[in-house]
Amino acid sequence: MFTGVRVRRAAIDRTLGALPVRWRCVLHGRDRVVIGPTGAFAVADDQPSVSEAAERVAHAAGEIRDFLASVGSWAPFVDPLVVVDGHAEHISRATIVPSRLLNDVLTCGPQQLEDGEITRIADRLGSLRPPRLRTAIH
Repeated sequence: MFTGVRVRRAAIDRTLGALPVRWRCVLHGRDRVVIGPTGAFAVADDQPSVSEAAERVAHAAGEIRDFLASVGSWAPFVDPLVVVDGHAEHISRATIVPSRLLNDVLTCGPQQLEDGEITRIADRLGSLRPPRLRTAIH
């Protein structure tokens, strides 16, 4: 039997797995890092609560940006996102995204990163050792 948390993570992973080939996804603890033409995103489910998830993913986004800045001359802003099943409430530490809009949030918008930058960022994130970052989703 799936718990609500596992079902939510599975839904997030289905959305991330269906992103166009130019997007790269890396696991970061219980959360995900998504790098694509529209930027870099730290993506979390809403557990154990929206506010705790927002704190966790905001911290992860800062950690990822700091790491990228330490291994290169430039690092993108990493947008922290918390995916919810219900309505989007306002939390200052992260953007709250209804699950039905996650694909649009990740893929719509101005191009921020070129293909070479996406690959370089994903490769650098892959050099972090567990438990901070683990294997890629795609």
